[in-house]
Amino acid sequence: MTFRTRTTYTVVENAGYEGECDGPHFPTFAAAARWVNRKYSGAEMVALHVAIARDDANGRSYEV
Repeated sequence: MTFRTRTTYTVVENAGYEGECDGPHFPTFAAAARWVNRKYSGAEMVALHVAIARDDANGRSYEV
């Protein structure tokens, strides 16, 4: 089990579904969102269930 002492934001494909796949990690939500907007089209985001997860000492939550 990994204990995180700082907050990071992870791009996740297939978020909330079996077979979730973590992508790159970023120090801020804004940086993760910029990367997602460059990497995926709107249709790809929907089809691949792309989300940004917040990982911190309390675990993982998905950002809106």
